Amino acid sequence: MYYKLFTKSFWTVIILFNINLFAQQGLDLNCGRFQLDVGDNGDLEFLYPADFEDTDHSRTDGGISFMSAKWTDRNSIFHENAWETSLYAYSSKKYLRYAPTKIVVDGIDVTESMNVYTSVDENLICDQIIEQTFISSMGLRIISTTYGFSDPLYQDFAITNYKIINTGEADEFEGVDLPNQKLDDLYFVFDRWRSWPDQHLSDIHHPGTSSHYMDYYGDEIDDSLKIFYGWDGDDPDNGNYDDEGNPAFGSTWEFLTPYYNGIGLIHADNSIVNRSNDPNKVNSVLRGANYELTNWSGDQFYTYLTTHGNFPSAINPDIPGISPKQQQQPRMYMSIGPYDMEFGDTLNLVIFYGVGARSTEECREWGTKYKNGEITSQQKNEFLRWGRLDLFNKLSRAKQLWENKLNVSKGLNPVPPASISAVSGPGYVELNWEPVANAVGYNLYRAIGVQDSVIYPLIQEKLIETSYRDEDVNRGFDYYYNITAVDVNGTESSQYWARTSRKSAVPRTALGDDNLSEVRVVPNPFSYDKSGKGNYPGQKDKILFAGLPGPCRITIFTVSGDIVDVIEHDTTEGIEEWKQISQYNQYIASGIYIFHVESKEGKGSTIGKFVIIR
Repeated sequence: MYYKLFTKSFWTVIILFNINLFAQQGLDLNCGRFQLDVGDNGDLEFLYPADFEDTDHSRTDGGISFMSAKWTDRNSIFHENAWETSLYAYSSKKYLRYAPTKIVVDGIDVTESMNVYTSVDENLICDQIIEQTFISSMGLRIISTTYGFSDPLYQDFAITNYKIINTGEADEFEGVDLPNQKLDDLYFVFDRWRSWPDQHLSDIHHPGTSSHYMDYYGDEIDDSLKIFYGWDGDDPDNGNYDDEGNPAFGSTWEFLTPYYNGIGLIHADNSIVNRSNDPNKVNSVLRGANYELTNWSGDQFYTYLTTHGNFPSAINPDIPGISPKQQQQPRMYMSIGPYDMEFGDTLNLVIFYGVGARSTEECREWGTKYKNGEITSQQKNEFLRWGRLDLFNKLSRAKQLWENKLNVSKGLNPVPPASISAVSGPGYVELNWEPVANAVGYNLYRAIGVQDSVIYPLIQEKLIETSYRDEDVNRGFDYYYNITAVDVNGTESSQYWARTSRKSAVPRTALGDDNLSEVRVVPNPFSYDKSGKGNYPGQKDKILFAGLPGPCRITIFTVSGDIVDVIEHDTTEGIEEWKQISQYNQYIASGIYIFHVESKEGKGSTIGKFVIIR
């Protein structure tokens, strides 16, 4: 389907197009700390994991498109300053250096379902490669090849090589639709925006509440680094406190969003015949505030996006509170060009996607200092803004890696164990894993209560055996494990590939007696601690019904007799957890509650009460 270009209605189509792509499922580059979801239509979503409850708080998304000064579509309609956004998925493949680790927890296979892949090649130049082919309605075939590493030096970014061919193909069907076409002044356009959950496109819907900043580095001619980036800054309209980095006010004050995520240029062909790198091909960056663009014509768009350094000086006055916050609208465009492409010509562009940030441990330490008044807001922000330098260093590292033809000088990491099993028992969790060739030992990490935590504390290192019994466990706690192989150089396999992250191992609890006299709620009363957390790590609202007689029905009432929730306990375990959510999917209020437990095996019933203090 074709749309009339550059009208207000077409702009609406673009917005809907991007939101729809965000919901699509693609292939995941997930071998390192940097997680990249490559969509079926060229859109990208990248996440930087953390051990906070909201694991995708640092997120960037968008699509790619093309502009040409002169273009004739397949309906023989001539366009000046055309901008085409339509992409058709042609193929998607994922290659691995090693197969996904098989994970079995308490007899249940929980191997990562998202690890869909095409084939395994032990000679792969990196840990994972995603190769996709798209067709642009402008008659271009785009082959994108994305490389991911688990090595600590390279695990915070991905490198994508875009090979663009003027084939004349203009839709998802085979065949040439635009034979012998020539494209003059062609530009490759990146459309990106930054957001955090619950603030998606917040500058459009709630312009007075945003604190998402964007900026660009590389304005000088021949700058070696060309990158735009975003971060969570301070809302200038909020005079009550400095929220740069999103301190967890009310609890630990740890900095929840210290991340600087960026998209930078690694290589751009000088021309179709000159393949040397020309950093000055990045000649347009739109930073922030795109409200005034909605009524622009094609000529205005083309001029704007092909003139380096354009940045709106005025904002739509109908949107209150926006004027001091120009850079906070999380949307930018980077165009690379111009190029003149004859039919059959090929163009190569290489792009960096990555994140720079202080570590979670540092953010917790400095958050405590900020809470206790040991550092000022200025010192806090200087600490956080080191993430910008870290991001730039990673782009430099990625450029060096590309120039070295992706060869890691010290060699790639060891492969992880092929399989891991975790079996829960009374007072222990038994772990077993397959041996890894050339490994001299194994490191064992464990997270408590949070399944996707970046911080899996090391609990055992340089284990020689391929089994371990963890007896340092508590009833009702959820445990997640990560096992890495270590080679003779001390290098570990990926810490993000061999995790029991889809199902926790919970130490078993003995059944209560047959007369149900041991049934109780733990803790009772329930209340949050001083940091705003509950009694179980990573599960602040969790309580346990303990001493259960086996299969039973648990009914929870208010003191007035209204049913709050009914829990069917159908296992032979002596405990059942409850997250304090009613049958109407609402958190319960503070108060006294009654519970009734009735055995499904004819052992009788019992009644008790518990107290919730919020």
